[in-house]
Amino acid sequence: MNILDQETIIELFRNYYLLFVACLFLGTFCLTFYVIPKVLWVSREKNLTAPVNERSAHIVETPSFGGVAFFITLILVFSIIQSLRLGYVGNHLIAAISILFLVGLKDDLVISTARVKLFGQITAACFLIFSPELQITSLYGFWGIYEIPEVLGYCFTALLI
Repeated sequence: MNILDQETIIELFRNYYLLFVACLFLGTFCLTFYVIPKVLWVSREKNLTAPVNERSAHIVETPSFGGVAFFITLILVFSIIQSLRLGYVGNHLIAAISILFLVGLKDDLVISTARVKLFGQITAACFLIFSPELQITSLYGFWGIYEIPEVLGYCFTALLI
């Protein structure tokens, strides 16, 4: 039995739902707990720390790559969940999160302008706004509104995001 086989993951999910979720949570916790010190060590060794200045909220130099560990873990978890084939929203989330990660990483390495960060955030948001799985087509009777036009649904999704 190959634990990484897509059919095996689906079978484990269906037969042992609570155990599967608990193992996924525990595995995610352990991976993050293991990776964070490694990433922080590399940041300190390569002198990739955020200095204290007027923009910072911290009082000592802080490694600025802690988010790398969370990104790695988050992408792995989304990939495992995506393999369950419950929907395709994970693909859009992975794309959006990757764009935000790259924009943030660039900002950590060299200071980015507000325009570059805003462009990256808008691009990431567009992956979610135009995701067919996240498209809002009905308010299900809220305020007496059932069906809404497609364009209004995109506008409402954009407002929420």
